[in-house]
Amino acid sequence: MKLRKRATLTKFLTIRPQDAVCDLYFPESVDDVVRFTVLERDYHLLGGGSNVIAGAVRKPVITLALLEGRSSTEDIDSRQVAVSMPAWLRVAPLIDYLIANGLTGLEFMAGIPGTVGGAIVGNAAPKGHSWEGIVRKVVYVKEGSVLTASPRFAYRRILDMPEPPYILLAAELILRKDTTAKIKERIRGFMKERISIPYPSAGSLFRNPAGASAGKLLEEAGCKGLAVGDAALYERHANIVVNKGKARSAEFVALREEAAARVEKRHGVRLEPEVKFWQ
Repeated sequence: MKLRKRATLTKFLTIRPQDAVCDLYFPESVDDVVRFTVLERDYHLLGGGSNVIAGAVRKPVITLALLEGRSSTEDIDSRQVAVSMPAWLRVAPLIDYLIANGLTGLEFMAGIPGTVGGAIVGNAAPKGHSWEGIVRKVVYVKEGSVLTASPRFAYRRILDMPEPPYILLAAELILRKDTTAKIKERIRGFMKERISIPYPSAGSLFRNPAGASAGKLLEEAGCKGLAVGDAALYERHANIVVNKGKARSAEFVALREEAAARVEKRHGVRLEPEVKFWQ
């Protein structure tokens, strides 16, 4: 197990907060992960860093970046395939894996940053899509035990799992066989719908409240382009949080509170953050 005391987190987070530091642990084996969860019961797990804003983090942070692992496939029948893959695999290589192996079912993840594990735990997916019916089983570590679960999913949430923190190690997915040409065509379709963001970003700042769009509520409350220092809401989409220069964590917190207050004043709705603010 490697440890970097008060390591700079900025380069690990896609929005690049300038004051992000922590004690960062790098396990080199699953045994290291198990031992870590015995010694530490309150910690953060760093995946792709695409939905995290942090300053001086007091809790220990663990990343699985040094672990090795391979994906494997096993035919279920003539149409379906079970795919086992490490949770720390990034989404971009996942998409490449789909194309190379002629597998369909996760094209909707094209262009979304982060890791497979982070996407599963947060049920990251564009509107109308979900990991429900795709994830058959996950392997995770909690308090020194390696366990399995067959989760269900809701909006931006994984269900039938223990209270965090826990560390997702692997997932077994059920995908279908298809031609490379059709898979690539669907990927191109999803990529066309992605918004190009010219700044470091953590994506959507707030979750959509029931029956409404957070972006629409924010825009109607005058939050498009709202900024606190270099922390801002993107001019083209009011719910996308960006770093226009050297924003620090306190600026993002102030931006979050100001935007939420404006929406609550205008619409009577209190928005809940989708981005994780680490302490």
